Amino acid sequence: MTFRLTQLTVENFRSIRGRTTVDLNAPIVLIHGPNGIGKTSLLSAIELGLTGDVAALSRGEAGFLQHVVHKDSQSGEGRVALTVTRDGGLATADLQLTKSGFHGMPLLNADESEFFSNRCYLAQSTLGRLFEIYQRQDARRSDTALTKFVKDLLRLDSLDALIDGLYPVGNVSRLRGPAPQFYSARADLPDLQREAEAAENAAKGQEAELWAFETEIRGLSAEVLPPDRPVQPDLVVAELIAGRQIDDRDLADLGHWQREIDGIRSEVVAYASTDAGAERTGVERALSNARAAWATWASGDGQRLGSVLLALRAKHSDVPPVENGAAAARLAAETTVRAEIKRIQGVISSDAATAEALIAIEADLVQGQARLSQIDRELGGLTEANQDLANALAALTPHIHEDDCPVCGRDFREVSEQPLAAVLSLRIAQLSETAARLEALARDRSATAAAVAGAHRRADELRALRLSDEALTAAKRDLAQLEEWNIELAALAASAERATAAQAALASAERDLARISSRDTALSGHRQLLADLAGVLQIATPEAEEAVEEVIDRLKAEIQRRNGVIVERQARLRQAEDMVRQLSSRRAALSVNQARAVSLRQRFESLSEAKKEADRRIDLAKDLAEVARRKRTAIISQAFNNDLNTVWRDLFIRLAPEENFVPRFKLPDAGGGPVEAELETIYRAGGLGGDPRAMLSAGNLNTAALTLFLALHLSVPASLPLLMIDDPVQSMDEVHIAQFAALLRTLKDADRQVVIAVHERALFDYLTLELSPSFNGDQLITIELTRVLGGDTRPIWDLKSYQVDEAIAA
Repeated sequence: MTFRLTQLTVENFRSIRGRTTVDLNAPIVLIHGPNGIGKTSLLSAIELGLTGDVAALSRGEAGFLQHVVHKDSQSGEGRVALTVTRDGGLATADLQLTKSGFHGMPLLNADESEFFSNRCYLAQSTLGRLFEIYQRQDARRSDTALTKFVKDLLRLDSLDALIDGLYPVGNVSRLRGPAPQFYSARADLPDLQREAEAAENAAKGQEAELWAFETEIRGLSAEVLPPDRPVQPDLVVAELIAGRQIDDRDLADLGHWQREIDGIRSEVVAYASTDAGAERTGVERALSNARAAWATWASGDGQRLGSVLLALRAKHSDVPPVENGAAAARLAAETTVRAEIKRIQGVISSDAATAEALIAIEADLVQGQARLSQIDRELGGLTEANQDLANALAALTPHIHEDDCPVCGRDFREVSEQPLAAVLSLRIAQLSETAARLEALARDRSATAAAVAGAHRRADELRALRLSDEALTAAKRDLAQLEEWNIELAALAASAERATAAQAALASAERDLARISSRDTALSGHRQLLADLAGVLQIATPEAEEAVEEVIDRLKAEIQRRNGVIVERQARLRQAEDMVRQLSSRRAALSVNQARAVSLRQRFESLSEAKKEADRRIDLAKDLAEVARRKRTAIISQAFNNDLNTVWRDLFIRLAPEENFVPRFKLPDAGGGPVEAELETIYRAGGLGGDPRAMLSAGNLNTAALTLFLALHLSVPASLPLLMIDDPVQSMDEVHIAQFAALLRTLKDADRQVVIAVHERALFDYLTLELSPSFNGDQLITIELTRVLGGDTRPIWDLKSYQVDEAIAA
């Protein structure tokens, strides 16, 4: 089957806040971002859209779905929409998430979901503890987790119970009690049975020989004997003789036509020796050569150029077709493609610049709002009455001559040692300063509010200029397609020039032939005769520009072919006639032997009815037991055979070339006893080692777990050609990582889509370089997750297509 992830939309799911859409339609997809940004959440969203489950979460908590919606979701809901291509069509899972679960259908059925969980997706939390399932629980080998894992994987409990239940049928003596009459019949009937079987076998042998004999007769006489009619010797012989007589007449007609063609050839050869005939012959040969050259180009490079032009003309009708001149059409197409590449690159660059400007404006808005809040708090602590009060107090100043208050008449020295006039002057100065501060804050707030309003307008203008996710995806894919076409058109430049020359030669030859044909009609009579003969033979009528000699050769070849067919058929019909004459005696002998076999069988069955029933039941039980044992052995061999260990060894050595101990499965017993399975290591120089956990370092133990998962993925037919791994290079050094990158290229070449999430920026850049497209049509998608101001997750993704290395090309 064909299967590929194409697009994922995630909204308020796990650590992803807001709406995020990424394109996944490439052989390899690399995802990068710091911890907690949402890499694992993207992979979990793909798993949920495919299977309806997130295995790493459901194993820890049954009600995990109530926690997958992002806590900051205002509606309390989330969404996962996954689109895939499958066997040539599109399929989409659109799941609406709430705290009570999700609504919608995942893309995979139960069997496909189980295969995906076991063989296609290695979560980050699973890699480090993959070998924990193999820890022994106690000293009893049958209770080890590995043995339980094997039994659960192979599902052998039912087969073991069936084999134990059928144990009595293994020995006839165990059935003495249930079937006592079986033994007496068993002693009396062997001789009669052997005699009946011998007669039946002899009759069956004769019947098979007769069937093969009749089949051969039908094959030899298929022209006169319909397949659904019995072979009746007298009637078939008469029909075979009549058929050979018809063939004799056909051979005579073919001989007559052969002589007529030979006579025409003689006249054509004589005519060709003249100047006019030689000129026509030369022109016809030139036309034939020109057509052959054009047909060769049209079936090769012409198809490549035509497919590109056809695709371009769907959107650019001004691109001329190949028929108007291959070189001119290619040049016009190349000019159009390069102009479109430049235009789309400008659109994408402009959108990126707009996005950066929008982020800057949004940051200015946050700062402006904060400034307005601060000014409002300061204004709240001041009063607008300060200036009026200062003016009133200043009006009283001229009336104060002593320390008596002009309002209440009390002596101010009773409450203060300072003079009343000095205290009043200080208070007036403080009130005036507060009023000035209030006026300055009001002016500052007005200017800041105007700046915030202008920033809002600019942000709205920039948002209106942004491309939608769908438009940006379409632009990037159009750019990749145009770059591929540009490479294809450049590669066809020399070929198009040659095709233009071939077109000119073909047009010149057609004009010369038309001129000669209008002048020379000497061969018109012969051409008519040849055309009539072509009609009799029911082959293609000669074209006006076809050379006479070519027509003669074609007719003569057809006559010779038909002559050979008739001669061969006559030989077969004679052989069939001889065999039909022997058929009656063979049928009579078969009838005698069949009658004797029936008589013996009837006598045997009348005496052996009871034993027959017992034998039937015993044989059925034995067959069932044998099938169960073979099935059990096949299951064990399929799951833990040397092929699995070989794949595991090759992958592990490739990623850990310096490790001396190689892990493997110790094959369980394939017999009828209990299944016991363990892990062990082998020493490369020879000999066995211990358990992988005791023999391998922490880094190589992770490598062993990763390669075990890959071996299980590769050791069975790929029900889903998809591999997803979350941060697979834990504890790997540079050598391991380089080998792992080479392994990813191999998996891509095996028609599998690979999705990898990594944490380290340097590793992401390295894998982007190592896995970049290596041929025209190959692609790579990189996705970098960031958080914008406000906390929303924003993906920065790029589609990389193949680029010609200009230094190498030069």
